[in-house]
Amino acid sequence: SFFNLMWLGANDVIVGVALAVYVRDNAASIRSLTTDLVEVHVLMYLRELLSWLNSWPMGIKLNSEVAGLICRAFLFLSRVWEEAVLKPTLANLPVKLIGCAGFLGASSLLALAADLVSLLTLPFFACYVTATLVYRWSLRSLSALFNVFRGRKYNPLRSRVEPASYDVDALLLGTILFVTLSFVFPTLAAFYAAFASSRLFILAVQTVLLAGVAGLNAFPLFALLLHVKAPRRLPG
Repeated sequence: SFFNLMWLGANDVIVGVALAVYVRDNAASIRSLTTDLVEVHVLMYLRELLSWLNSWPMGIKLNSEVAGLICRAFLFLSRVWEEAVLKPTLANLPVKLIGCAGFLGASSLLALAADLVSLLTLPFFACYVTATLVYRWSLRSLSALFNVFRGRKYNPLRSRVEPASYDVDALLLGTILFVTLSFVFPTLAAFYAAFASSRLFILAVQTVLLAGVAGLNAFPLFALLLHVKAPRRLPG
């Protein structure tokens, strides 16, 4: 109802102003805490995860050369992000300006916090996208090479697999590539599973923040206050 929306808007602004004042009064400690959290739970965790994947995780023997190559590439990506984005952002993080978003309401501050989580965990997103693309390509390549291995091919016009004839060179090359990719595939799958799990955790954190925004916008505050003050005015 209209009165419930008015109460929700007023409550959102009141809570937001309180949070804004708290953030502005504790800007230095919040900046220090944010820096420590990012360095420990983003950069250090990413490096420990890559080191774990490069040392036979859970006793699974992965391809050391491929795992080492992927780890070096992802570490280089994280260092570039750290030097180009993270350090300048944390050094000039406008905590007081971010706190001013609370004057627009607590929901605005929570939504901004969800966006900051995306920015500060950007290396995990980049590694996840890269691992997903490589994993998807390896699956498609294995499927195509397996069809060559058993003398078949996929017909995109009819959307089905049909018998096909290959010469000896094509069969030999397809078999070699299929066996090679089969040995590499567990390593690619391990990296994909690790970064997919990390991506799900980050999305869960953002979902909690956005659920708080939805809760502030949909909480039946006026009905609860009316139930306490004048329950007879409630229908039913």
